[in-house]
Amino acid sequence: VLLHVICIYEKLWLNCTACDMEPDSNLNDIPSTLCLVCEKTSAVYCPRCRQVGYCSHDHRLLHWDAHDKECVAVNPVKIGRIGDGAMKLRTLITRNEFKSGTVVFFDAPLIRGPDDNLLSPDAVRHCFLTSSKQRSTCITCCSLVLDGRACVKCQWPVCSEKCQNDSNHCLMECAIFHGKPEVVFNVEMNPKAWNKILALETNPRSKQLEKLLDGGRPITDIQLKHQHALETEVLKDVMDHLRHLQLQKRFSRHLVSRVIQILNWNALPTDLAGLRKESMLLYPRTTIARHSCTPNAFWSIKSNYQLLCYSRVDIRVGESLYISRVSEDVLLKCAKMRQQHLHDMNIFCECERCASADELGTHFSTVKCINFEFFDPVKGCMRGNLLPVDPCNSETIWRCSSCQCERSNKLVQNYLTRITLELDEAKQSVSILKYKELNFAKAKQLADLLGLRKFISVLRHHEGRTVHKNHSIIFHAKSFIIKKLTNAIAEVFSLNVSVKHKVVELINDAAAYAVKLCDECLAISSTLVPGFCLQVGELIYYKQFCLGILLPVEFRKHKQSGGANLMEFFRAFEEAKQLRSRARFILSFYMDNPEVCKMLEFMTLDELLYSTLQKQVDQYSSSSSLVSQTSSSSKKASLSSPHISWSGINTSEDIVL
Repeated sequence: VLLHVICIYEKLWLNCTACDMEPDSNLNDIPSTLCLVCEKTSAVYCPRCRQVGYCSHDHRLLHWDAHDKECVAVNPVKIGRIGDGAMKLRTLITRNEFKSGTVVFFDAPLIRGPDDNLLSPDAVRHCFLTSSKQRSTCITCCSLVLDGRACVKCQWPVCSEKCQNDSNHCLMECAIFHGKPEVVFNVEMNPKAWNKILALETNPRSKQLEKLLDGGRPITDIQLKHQHALETEVLKDVMDHLRHLQLQKRFSRHLVSRVIQILNWNALPTDLAGLRKESMLLYPRTTIARHSCTPNAFWSIKSNYQLLCYSRVDIRVGESLYISRVSEDVLLKCAKMRQQHLHDMNIFCECERCASADELGTHFSTVKCINFEFFDPVKGCMRGNLLPVDPCNSETIWRCSSCQCERSNKLVQNYLTRITLELDEAKQSVSILKYKELNFAKAKQLADLLGLRKFISVLRHHEGRTVHKNHSIIFHAKSFIIKKLTNAIAEVFSLNVSVKHKVVELINDAAAYAVKLCDECLAISSTLVPGFCLQVGELIYYKQFCLGILLPVEFRKHKQSGGANLMEFFRAFEEAKQLRSRARFILSFYMDNPEVCKMLEFMTLDELLYSTLQKQVDQYSSSSSLVSQTSSSSKKASLSSPHISWSGINTSEDIVL
């Protein structure tokens, strides 16, 4: 596999020249250089946002219906600075107000090349070592090349003849590496364009390994030193290859090192975008937005590599845009695992959440104190919480908020590992619901049929006793139970009507318990990831589905009892319908996820549950005086449980035990 760092540099330089970008200019003036319809060179641009391009007016009109829904005003963001001194960094500041779920800006990639992590050991071997057995990545579309196919001219890996004849490839890689390089790199002739490249920032901490930051604490992270070792290894391979290509006089060692650092610090991995291609992408606007573990915006990349930035929450004028450079699954992990993942990506976050010992009051990483050498839930100090003294330090000690005893980080992490292993072992007993193999008559709870009894027993043993009740281990265990119960309920309801009456009681109890767990998980996830995320959308989906099971039962009971407390039922029904709309809205942003597509498809199928109940409610309301009262008292949907007493349904913690 031939050297791609210099080609990436050349792509960056050519794109910057075409866009004519100033280092500190408003980056929203950079339009897409490829037609969104056919991916040819753009000739005309959207007159409203000036951020998407087309090869002709015909293609602009053809794509207008799709683009009109996402078109944003000109200059939605500007460049500002946060921090002070050596750590003063650029950021994006909004010029307009944005409602939750609206498009903030578009972004077109300056660079699109193979590999999502330039400095990973696999990427180093992949890019700079030649082997007939190693896999390759197409230089044009970044798909895997499994048959060893390569361009006949420059020998770069390509997956098809179409990619080999791609105009970008012919003008860049082929022009540079076909035979003896005759291409003149116009860095000296156009220093303005080169300055646009160097305007991108690198990791501010990588320059200060031995210096003091953050109130005098020396930076001794092993990951940083490992990063520098990898940079040195990659740099050596690049310079050796430049000498082989007789290009060493055109690219100095310092210049190549700078390009490597820029790519490593600013490129976005496509695995977060669901593209399933081993590629790295560099976007001029998005890279300026700062990372935060409680982001107020998120990004999505389309199949044509066009990036859209959405607002998670309502954003006011003058606020900074914060995105997450890691997946939402990582944001819902405990502090230790989240920070380790960030360090692996060379991100050293000190956002409000990372600096909070109790994770913004959620206690998502809090361990219960046990005040003696060996952990014993009976004899230990169960009143206090073990919290990290210095949350941003991966090796910090932990101190009890009650007895002030201290424990080493290694001891705490070993303890958490033991709890995780216990739950994983109990999870092995959980099975998939298969109706033909089950005996519903002998089962007291639906959990018995799924083999969840042991898992829930282990969960109850640790919840609030060895770890905080909101700890990430407990959170993910509850999410697992919710998913298993709701999937089992859906499986039962897919059976024919003649067998449903045998398991009605089991279904109702399981649905009520799942609603209770959904409320507990939503209270945590809505704080850690403000606005919405995939996990929140899934939890709301599961909750509205279970409410669709419970509400018809409650409606019949209220009618039989003469309409007592029927107003509470109407409010709960209105809230369930709004939760349903909210779930559909959130999940619509994650259509590239196959599981989400199944959820949305099932929401269409189970519409009968709500539509049937709606007809019954309308018929009953038309014959009573509650119609006007219901419409005037309906409230905006929230993520808490409906204020309704599930009569005849046990919702205590022992429901599945």
